[in-house]
Order: sequence, then C-alpha cells, then structure tokens
Amino acid sequence: MRHFCLNKLNGDILGLVLYKQDSASRFLEGTYYEDFSCWQNQRLRAAICTYRREKYMMRTMYVLENLIDKYSWMDVLIIDNGSTLHKYTKSRKIRVIQDRNYGGSGGFTRGMLEYMQQGKINYILLMDDIILEPLIVVGS
Repeated sequence: MRHFCLNKLNGDILGLVLYKQDSASRFLEGTYYEDFSCWQNQRLRAAICTYRREKYMMRTMYVLENLIDKYSWMDVLIIDNGSTLHKYTKSRKIRVIQDRNYGGSGGFTRGMLEYMQQGKINYILLMDDIILEPLIVVGS
C-alpha cells in the first residue's frame, strides 16, 4: 500500500495509472480519503451521473437527503442522462438536471461545470448511480 500527502503535491490534478504485472493481476480495492480537522469551513459538492437506474437512485437520494439535513456543507446534484428520474422524485434538497446521454464523462463534466459556475466550493465528489451505504460517521 502506498500513502502520500496531497497537500505536499505541487500540481492541481492528481491522476493514477495502474499497470498489470502479469495476465493474472487484478485491482481489488482502492481508497482516497482526507482527514479534515474542521468540516464547518469546507464545502463538499457531490455530482452523481445516472442513466435509467431509478431503483438505485431512489435509495441513494433518500440517504443523501438525510445527510444534507445533518451537514450544511453538503450539496448534491444529479445529472440524469436518461431524463427519466424526474418521474420518480420531487426532492427539494437535491437538484436533478435532465441531460442528453453523453455518458459518464459527459455527466460528470456537466456536474463539475454547474458547481464551478456557483463558485465557493472546496471539493466535488463524482459518483456513479450506486446504492450508497453510509457506514462512515462524519464529525459535524
């Protein structure tokens, strides 16, 4: 396992490339985390890209709405590439943008552009249409 401090890096973008050592090699797990001493001064924005995965998104939206209630520094935007999610949700806390299907990279780009236009952000978390399991307790 390799560890390094991001605040000691000079660049603005960090990318990782993995190479197989042989044909049997597999990447099983990876983690990125930040240790914040004070979340009150941070602004976390989550951009979720989805395409016709209403079953997953409804549960994820429920979990995220509860987190938004608890943590004022959090904001969530869903890029709906299938333009179908609006039929299932009336969330007032999560903004859903209907978009053409430009794929994951197009959805993530749209989410980042939306947040960058707002300004005053510290982090943008890019997520796929997954079932979110909030097992980590974040300090308030």
